[in-house]
Amino acid sequence: MGIIYFLLLSCLGLAIAAPRRNCGSAGEVENGHIDYPEGTEFGDKIVITCHPGYQFIGKQEPREIVCGDQGWMSRLPVCDAVTCNPPPMITNGTFSPNEETYSYGKVVQYSCQNGFTLNGTKSVSCSDDGTFQPAPPTCVAVTCNPLPPIVGGTFSPDKETYSYGDVVKYSCQNDLTLSGSSSISCSDDGIFQPAPPTCISSRPPFGYKAIATFKCRSGHIMKGEATQTCEMNSQWSPGLPTCEMVTCEPPPTVADGTFSPNKDKYVYGEVVQYSCDKEFVLSGSSISCSDDGTFQPAPPTCVMVQCKDPEVENADWV
Repeated sequence: MGIIYFLLLSCLGLAIAAPRRNCGSAGEVENGHIDYPEGTEFGDKIVITCHPGYQFIGKQEPREIVCGDQGWMSRLPVCDAVTCNPPPMITNGTFSPNEETYSYGKVVQYSCQNGFTLNGTKSVSCSDDGTFQPAPPTCVAVTCNPLPPIVGGTFSPDKETYSYGDVVKYSCQNDLTLSGSSSISCSDDGIFQPAPPTCISSRPPFGYKAIATFKCRSGHIMKGEATQTCEMNSQWSPGLPTCEMVTCEPPPTVADGTFSPNKDKYVYGEVVQYSCDKEFVLSGSSISCSDDGTFQPAPPTCVMVQCKDPEVENADWV
């Protein structure tokens, strides 16, 4: 019995004294990384992660591998490039670009049909888990808020909420006239366009904050602001404009021709006549100084007069 006990103790001592198994390097993971948080000896674990934009193929396991008595106990997983299927469609909207698959980081932008506006983020991107993030937006119907009353006038229809494209028409009472557009509509940004008009006095005397709008007569151009406001100092602001006679610079010259009169400046309505050199004829008409400060229409051209060689049967020309 003593001999057997001695042998058992001897074997146990040898087992205790034997060095631990060392598995060494586990190798490399393409597009991934291996961490050795504990070491490489028997019972230690390694942790495998994929680089951003890459993921483990399928449901490969394990992500952790243990060093056993025969070495590392599992094969290294494979990191493959992340791809995403198309993002979800949205009602009353679409997205772009529309592809069969998308690579990691690819951005998709959503847009809505006319009359609808995006609620949520406009852009989503293919994330590292193979899905588009964040959640797609929704398209909600465009509405416009109620309109404020117009002093001295009315509008129709008068509603609590307006839908995209709704048109509102304005009119003024008594001897007042509209300053601005008589019709405005609910636009796709949820704001009425153009701005609502106002009702102003159409004849003097003009009181405080009264508005007067000027328009120059034909052949004149305005210098200054057309719309003026009566201020508390009985002055018009920002200052009355002036209407100056339209003038034109000299018209363009034409090849093989000239024009008359030839001056440095021309007044509105003044006519210029063109003529051509010998052996040329005029193709076009006279031009005049128009209300935009240019000559209209386009100047004529001078075309050379040429006849083909005459040919008469059974005759010669001398």
